[in-house]
Amino acid sequence: MKIFFQQNCENLILTIKKNKYFLGTILEVIIPLFWFLNFTNGKNILINVFLFISYFALNGFYLGLILKKYLKIRYFFILGILAIFYLISFALSIPIVFYKIAPLYLFIILAIIGIILSLSVQYLFKDKQYDGPSRNTNSGNSNPIPLWWKISFLILFLASLFVLLHSRTSSIIRSPWQEIHPLYIYGYIGLIILVLYLIKLKPKFKIFIFFVILLSLLAHSYVIFPYEAGFGGDKWRHLGAEQWLMEGNIYSPSLFGEKISYKQLGPLKIPEVFLIGNKTSYANLWAGVINLSWLLNISPFWIDIFLCFILSSIFLPFLLYELGKKVFKKREAIYFFILAPLFFFPFQLYGSLTVPTFFGFILFCFSLLLLFSLYQFACREKLSLKYFFLALILPCLFLYFNYVLYLILYLMVFILFIFFYRLLPLLNRSLSTILLIILICFMAIVFPCLDVASGYSQFKSEKLSGTTIKNFGHNLLFSLPIFYRENGFEQDSWLYSGIEENLSSSIFSQIIKWNYFFTPIFWLITIIGFFSFYFWQSKKEIGLIFSLLIIILISQFIGSSFLEGSCLFSKRLILVFSFFLFFSFAAGLSWVVFKKEKLFIFLIIFLGLFSGSSYISGPKFEAVTGNELKAVSYIWQNLKSEDGPYCVIGNTWPLLALEGVSGRQIIAGGFPVYQEYKQPERVQLFENLNSYPHINDFNKALEITGASSCYFMTEERWIRGGKKDIVFNNLKTIIGEPFILGDIYIWHYQ
Repeated sequence: MKIFFQQNCENLILTIKKNKYFLGTILEVIIPLFWFLNFTNGKNILINVFLFISYFALNGFYLGLILKKYLKIRYFFILGILAIFYLISFALSIPIVFYKIAPLYLFIILAIIGIILSLSVQYLFKDKQYDGPSRNTNSGNSNPIPLWWKISFLILFLASLFVLLHSRTSSIIRSPWQEIHPLYIYGYIGLIILVLYLIKLKPKFKIFIFFVILLSLLAHSYVIFPYEAGFGGDKWRHLGAEQWLMEGNIYSPSLFGEKISYKQLGPLKIPEVFLIGNKTSYANLWAGVINLSWLLNISPFWIDIFLCFILSSIFLPFLLYELGKKVFKKREAIYFFILAPLFFFPFQLYGSLTVPTFFGFILFCFSLLLLFSLYQFACREKLSLKYFFLALILPCLFLYFNYVLYLILYLMVFILFIFFYRLLPLLNRSLSTILLIILICFMAIVFPCLDVASGYSQFKSEKLSGTTIKNFGHNLLFSLPIFYRENGFEQDSWLYSGIEENLSSSIFSQIIKWNYFFTPIFWLITIIGFFSFYFWQSKKEIGLIFSLLIIILISQFIGSSFLEGSCLFSKRLILVFSFFLFFSFAAGLSWVVFKKEKLFIFLIIFLGLFSGSSYISGPKFEAVTGNELKAVSYIWQNLKSEDGPYCVIGNTWPLLALEGVSGRQIIAGGFPVYQEYKQPERVQLFENLNSYPHINDFNKALEITGASSCYFMTEERWIRGGKKDIVFNNLKTIIGEPFILGDIYIWHYQ
């Protein structure tokens, strides 16, 4: 037996020596197995972290090698890690959409993906040695970074970080700039000017990206540090859904495990799960948060706070570098392209929040890289275009379980790509122009039509007029909100937030209305960029990007001028509109640097002020306070042992937090929810109890919800007409003394 065991060990060692990937295949089985055992027995966080690093490093390297072979990317390991994360999320999102999930599913997915990648690498590289990354991407003269620059960057970075760390509060604030010290914005402007100065030195891209990452981490922290409970309201709905799924529940509608619901689509009767927008749009995000929560044994609350913060700060710069390398010929343009997100408010804000819009954008951006790269690979290797159509099939498969907006956009990009790269050389000018106009007109009405089809928007009796066009042009010229700000809520514009309020006490924000000064200059730089693209780059790229911008603009014009309601699709084009402007903006700046090198210092100061002014322009939005989160946690602790239905009367935002804390056990306080999340009964009862409370209000709440008892939570700021003493005395007479948690008052009626 001993001899048999020794011989097998020797054979195993010999196999590993002959095939360096064989050990990796063994690890692909061992790591998920040990991970699952640790998950079910003890959940030691250090072991989780070690296995997490091991798995993602190994498979990030394997998948990176495959990406490098076909996409010709330099930073294949970083993008390999990003791709493996989205691949796992995609695999887990399938059972989320069609059935339910369990931890065992995740660990089986890890093993299957790992084994497939290991065997694929063995097959693809069996006759070749890995030769490392190519070295030509950093070619060119590179000057050393001076000591004064390093010291200045370090001092400004640490000082700005210190200021942000001291901005945390549990109080009620509508904007993070209410708590962030006014000196912070000057530190940020100084840092971005320093990073822009690096472009003159032409450093290696990895050095430039390193400092962009540091600056991005700082910039995107501005909505993380001030808020104890995190920023935004929809996050609580997502947290509730994630907790619900993690407990093994089915998120309806589903294909298995419950009665199938159908919808009529013309003559066809199709299961609703294939058509439901929210579930398929959010499934990938939910899967991403859940898989990290299970793998690291960290609460989804913390994953939600930091996930897109990390994706935007660390991975997006590498994605932009690889994409910029496919499009731009000039080195300076790639530098500006990498830095572009820090000039656009939508990226400054959404890059700080874990929301489906931004989570899906990263995958969309990766899909564009795949499209450009596979086309170049097919042309370079003189292969059939069937390889190129992989760039259609693969992203569409992934984007279906992602934010649906990006699936539609990607199909448009693909069609236009075929037109400009394949059909245009074969057609005469007249025919190609007519065909392009038809394509643009058809694509431009897709999103408004989807707005109407969703049921959240409808056409209004508005005729096209000079005033309509003038207002749209004015808003576009000065980066003002294109869509009406419903209920006073912010609708961010494509460059500035569009609030037009001084949110900070800093002098910088109060000097002038910066959007009226910088936005026209931005348009001038962008126009220069389009011309430089035409003469320096490629007419194909400029045609593709310009067509997409026109499609988005027409869609938003139709949505804002002729539709009323939420305009779910048209409004959410803001992020991609900003993104497609990156290209011409970076090209325009590189042209200015090339032609007017003596003005470089003035240019970077101008850009620093520009970035700072868009950064400080928002956001302004309601958020759940730290005390409200503690209050709803207290209510749920008292209710979780009881069977539903439940009744909680409160304001909208705390009830959103309750939905997240309870894992969707209590949705909207237990009250009916109508189209666009309207709750007239709950809102009326909340107003009554904050004005002239009566026992009939509580009895009515119990009748509506079907609950046996009801919680009522409020704050002094919601008391109508300054009648605090009268309202509180009435409530004490009806129910008794409240439970007080900070500035929150909680009553329990039985």
